[in-house]
Amino acid sequence: MEAEDKDKWKARPAIEVPEDLEENYRLGRIYEDRAQKAATPDEQEALFIEGIALTNSAELISNYAIFLTEVRKDFEAADKYFNKSLALDPYFIGWNLNYAEFLLLFKKDADKAEIYYKKALQLEPKNARVNSRMADFFNKVRADYDQAEVYYKRSLKLDLENVDYIVSYAVFLDHVKNNYPKAEAYYKKALEIDPNNARNLAYYAVYLDDISKDYNEAEKYYKLSIELDPTDSDVHNSYAIFLNDIREDYDQAELHYLKSIALNSSNGDPIGNYAIFLTLVRKDNAKAALYYQQVLALGAKDANLMGNYAQLLLIKCEMVKAHYFLMEALANCDGNDLLLELTYYQYAHFRATEGKPALHTIKQLLQEGERSIGWNFEGNIDQAEKEGHPNVPLLKELAAVITTEGSNADAVIKMIDKELKGMK
Repeated sequence: MEAEDKDKWKARPAIEVPEDLEENYRLGRIYEDRAQKAATPDEQEALFIEGIALTNSAELISNYAIFLTEVRKDFEAADKYFNKSLALDPYFIGWNLNYAEFLLLFKKDADKAEIYYKKALQLEPKNARVNSRMADFFNKVRADYDQAEVYYKRSLKLDLENVDYIVSYAVFLDHVKNNYPKAEAYYKKALEIDPNNARNLAYYAVYLDDISKDYNEAEKYYKLSIELDPTDSDVHNSYAIFLNDIREDYDQAELHYLKSIALNSSNGDPIGNYAIFLTLVRKDNAKAALYYQQVLALGAKDANLMGNYAQLLLIKCEMVKAHYFLMEALANCDGNDLLLELTYYQYAHFRATEGKPALHTIKQLLQEGERSIGWNFEGNIDQAEKEGHPNVPLLKELAAVITTEGSNADAVIKMIDKELKGMK
């Protein structure tokens, strides 16, 4: 969400604006400016309340709702003030967009959010920002990619030089449509318009890293992005992954993971990635467990994180807790590589109750060519052996096939069939 400072009357029907209402907006902006410069949240809030009482400005009320959302985390009060601003001025797209994003991000009410996105679009169908937000909504929430592309293209037609809209479409082409040549063209176009945009440099760095495999160029863009904006948590996280996976510079990777977390302790991605790093690279399960707990406490329902935490708990023989997170990961799983890992844990540690269906799933996935390249099951094998697993050779062979690219599964599938015949 964003505070608004544009012409508040352009979206209204053609009516005469009362002078006292214009004066209220003018005074409201004065209070907004003073609130933004206040030293503490308490001082900010006092100025918002005083200004609202004096002016009843819809703009100031909407911005106070944003303050209540982002600073106070008082979502019920924020909801009330968003609605108050809309009641005072229902025709301005800014209040409708702000409320839509509040409903989507904080109230988790996508259906109601869609109503307000569409209302904003009805008010200003040729507003590039509204079309871009609609595109993001259809892309990231509804997974209606055809509709998303319509709105991305429309936003660019309406504002050809806006780098944010250009990069949004580039990311869509890159991650959703897998149209890499076209995506790269849009990344480059954005950088031609604004070569010093740190976030856009980072997006292009990730593209060069993941898609083009041009690692030297990718690192150049990562470094330039961080140099221009050293405070972006996401960029430090992406660069840490690059240093870990590509350069194998683990000390520098750890430094950037920690910087990313320090810059935004509520960002679950670097916390979860650092937990994996601690597990696989540092072999520090105790410390990793603390970071898994931290990210899960943020309310993350990421199946990969829950599965990784379950693995760590299984290795530590905390079976009840491990089983809970394993089941949660399975319920939220949306990738076959992860499903291979999770069903492997079931067979390794819960063979008596869940091993048979797990093996059937593993067999099917292996026959379809699925693998989880580079994953490490050694801790599970050691713990399963301590638990008295009756078929450790199969566990070892499964681990080797699952984690090796291009591995032949014929021999291990025969071992699976033999094991299934002997299971009740």
